Amino acid sequence: MNRKLFLPLALLALAALGGGVFYSLGGDPRGDGRALSRGFSAEDEALDAPAVVTEDDSPRALTSGEIDQAAELSTTVVFPLQIEFELLSTRGRLSSPGVPDMGYDATARLRGSVHDSNGKGVVGQAEFVAGANTGRVLVLGPKGRFGANDLYPGLGLVRITGRGVPGALREVRLREKRSTRLNIGFGRSAVVFGQVFDRRNNFVAGVRVEMDGQIQETDEEGVFRFVRMTSGKLPVFLSKPGYADLRQEARITAGTTIEKGRLSYTLEEEARLRIVLPDRVGTGAPARVKITRPLEARFAGRERKYPWHQKSDITLYAGETREIFGLPSGRVRVEVFQPGAMVEPAARETTLIAGKARTLTFSMSATPILAGRVLFDGNPAVGAVVQLEAPDITGASIVARGGALGRAQAEVNLAGPASSARQTVVTGADGRFVFSACESIAPLRYLTARSADGRAWAGRPVEAGVREADLELAVAKTEGVSLTLETSSRFQALPVEYAVNGKPYAALLAPDERLEIEGLTRGIWRYTARWAGDRIGQPTTIVLEEDQDLFIPLPAGAIQGQSADLRRSLRGSQARR
Repeated sequence: MNRKLFLPLALLALAALGGGVFYSLGGDPRGDGRALSRGFSAEDEALDAPAVVTEDDSPRALTSGEIDQAAELSTTVVFPLQIEFELLSTRGRLSSPGVPDMGYDATARLRGSVHDSNGKGVVGQAEFVAGANTGRVLVLGPKGRFGANDLYPGLGLVRITGRGVPGALREVRLREKRSTRLNIGFGRSAVVFGQVFDRRNNFVAGVRVEMDGQIQETDEEGVFRFVRMTSGKLPVFLSKPGYADLRQEARITAGTTIEKGRLSYTLEEEARLRIVLPDRVGTGAPARVKITRPLEARFAGRERKYPWHQKSDITLYAGETREIFGLPSGRVRVEVFQPGAMVEPAARETTLIAGKARTLTFSMSATPILAGRVLFDGNPAVGAVVQLEAPDITGASIVARGGALGRAQAEVNLAGPASSARQTVVTGADGRFVFSACESIAPLRYLTARSADGRAWAGRPVEAGVREADLELAVAKTEGVSLTLETSSRFQALPVEYAVNGKPYAALLAPDERLEIEGLTRGIWRYTARWAGDRIGQPTTIVLEEDQDLFIPLPAGAIQGQSADLRRSLRGSQARR
């Protein structure tokens, strides 16, 4: 007997969502998650577990509740078989000889889970709202688990929303070819009081305070209160006109009350910056402005008291003057990128003074461009999302910023990649697009387009010197292939936890069951199997071009199970958490 789990193709699905780009990998075919497991939960987080960000998690035993439920299904195996499937390349992935494939540096992994006040998995989503992965959405399955293994490195802000929870906003650091874990439990809520002052120790009323994604406003005595706050290391953002915005962190313990007077913040008078683009050169699209601390200050930690990500995507049209409010005093770096134009200089530094405005003027001149049209059935494709990106976005951003950053330093950058490393436009009625060629940071770039409804796609490499490139959209194929998992002969049920491109799933297989995963993308995959913390064999690469069987030999413990004493010990240790 086969257990069939219907997974959609692991293709990136793009759609407009809150001004960003929506990506989806995998999903629950039944909607209620019952097809993913039978009789036990795959989650292991304690009810009041604080939100944590850690490195890659180790294999685990079942929870006490899972042990009891597994016993009802006649199994004494308390350590699940864990399998990681990772898509290395596909037939549709853009590549070119001598340069990295498209998405070369999208190798960071994020995994986690979200639980409500009853310890149940939350149905919702985790969306990146700042950083290199802005707009990426990871779906929380019915058991609250989420994950992805194709993220760009760097700091990111992740907003959690879901049914029956107040939401959360957490900062994560993603690293190339490394895993980070984000677990959030809405168990025993904390009550948090705080107070806001100015430099003269006066109360500041009307301050917008955002803590872990929840928002309140200070009263006449500068006091704010949150009555349902999650535990963990939480970001806090404060803002009010006339003052410099402030970023802080608060460590909150589950079930506690932080009384008035224990948590206070001081706001400084704001500095202002006027940015002038007097020339009308380029595509007519707005320029992108990023304001940060100078590079050397970022790694001394001095930039962490300001929410610089809020100033990382300011739009400014040629011929316009834009005044930016709420800035801190001190040295700042301003990057300006105008599609189809050379901004001179591309970045400038200046010193801001509290209570005063500084003016920076950038001139523009013509620069080589890449232009073309997106067509569908020979007609202009309206509303198509077109991107021109470097094969190695992190590396191209380092070059664009003068080489002052290394790859490790880029991982603590919340402003995201340089605008020139990944450009995005949406086509109008004529289907046309225009980009800056930006060949100095990446001689070869990848050009892609996706229809407004996300169903059709086109892409090609673009070499240096190419100035015109049209794209003809084609409807993406939806059929995939199946992978059937077989194991050593068993006389009792086997718990299985596995992830497809970071998306987690779980099942409890009866002795005569096999696990069949359908809808996998044709291409080259790598899988790694573990049981009870030990790897089963070596990571193995397989080519999936048609339906295929996969055999995994089980160690004796995964067949014979664990002793009653060990099961009781595990149940008792988890009950004491």
